[in-house]
Amino acid sequence: MTRNTAIIFGCLASIVLLLLLVNRYSPRHYDWSYKFEFNTGSDQPWGTKLFDEVMQGAPGGYEVATTPQRVRRLIDDDSIRRTFLFVDGYVGTKSKYAFIDTLLMRGDNVIIADNFGEIAGNDSITLLVPYFQCDSGLLRYSIKHNARDTVVWNDNRQSYVIYYPIAAGDIPVDKNWEVLARGFDVEYKPHHRGRPVVVKRKIGKGTVIYTCMPYLFTNYAVTQLPQAFDLARRIMGEAGDRPIVKITFPPVETSESNSSPGMLDFFMGHRALNWALWLTLATVIIAMVFTARRRQRVIPVLPGKRNESLEMVRQLGAMMHRRGERANLVEMKFRYFVEALRRNHMIDLDEGDDALRAHLLATAAGIDPSTTEQHLREINKIITAEGKDAKINFKTMVRHINWMDNILEKLN
Repeated sequence: MTRNTAIIFGCLASIVLLLLLVNRYSPRHYDWSYKFEFNTGSDQPWGTKLFDEVMQGAPGGYEVATTPQRVRRLIDDDSIRRTFLFVDGYVGTKSKYAFIDTLLMRGDNVIIADNFGEIAGNDSITLLVPYFQCDSGLLRYSIKHNARDTVVWNDNRQSYVIYYPIAAGDIPVDKNWEVLARGFDVEYKPHHRGRPVVVKRKIGKGTVIYTCMPYLFTNYAVTQLPQAFDLARRIMGEAGDRPIVKITFPPVETSESNSSPGMLDFFMGHRALNWALWLTLATVIIAMVFTARRRQRVIPVLPGKRNESLEMVRQLGAMMHRRGERANLVEMKFRYFVEALRRNHMIDLDEGDDALRAHLLATAAGIDPSTTEQHLREINKIITAEGKDAKINFKTMVRHINWMDNILEKLN
């Protein structure tokens, strides 16, 4: 793993951890939407997490069955008598209700809290409950206007004053059902009959208790409505000291229940993990784009080599000029001049007298032989031992050097 790859994965892990911490410890807004209704693990107002925690102190014990396997084992276990609690959502069709007869016939009790329309399992349990769903807007309206209903328990006339969206509902029952509690609009009036809201019936060796007020079993009732929670505990008290088992999963394994949620569903179900997933995908795509670019090696541009010899010649010439050694400069220039003629133009000025050398050079360069012979004689005099001791002026040095440069320029 390269250093850049390690940095990228380290940043991604830090971002995911930061999002999880923010999601864990940041304040959350209440969500009144129906998707949290009667959700066992939800701490939203319509969830039942707090209710389930409070009910752990029930005399006979309290258990929440969340998997079909656990529900099936509890249903098949006939060693002890239990009370099974159903809160909305998972009852209402014959396929999901068929096993209740088995529980009742063998002596188990069943408590159903539902207001979701028709409850029909078989011939022994048939109820038609008008559909009513509480929402936050209706609840806020009832709180603002203090619109409350009164629920009265029949045997001791204990009354519970509750906001009417929580206590709404009406159960049309026949003589086979015993009415345990009735609801009254606004306030209790003895001469009014009221509407049945909690009913009971003996079936086989067990008892079924039905209420059309499922919102009594939510977090909102536990924290904000003391009388509503007292009524819920009064209903649960009908179960006696038996162990209570709350069913939160469809007990009959259908195609929906067989399909367990996958890893992607788990990530999408949590806000922090959802953000982390999309951020990780975006980072991976960006990293792939940058990695896919053609890897091009940088070719360095090296500077050309400097002509150090030329620089040295310039420094030597400047030094000799400052010291007044002009004859030596003329000699060095003439030696270079002779070598350039021999190497490039096959003209040898080292052989013959001045007249012959002047004739060869003048013919090749196309210049006056007499002027050429004069320059050669003067230069030859300067570079001799006798001429070196003499001092020549600057103009004489420049005139001979320029003459040699002009000849080389014409020959080239």
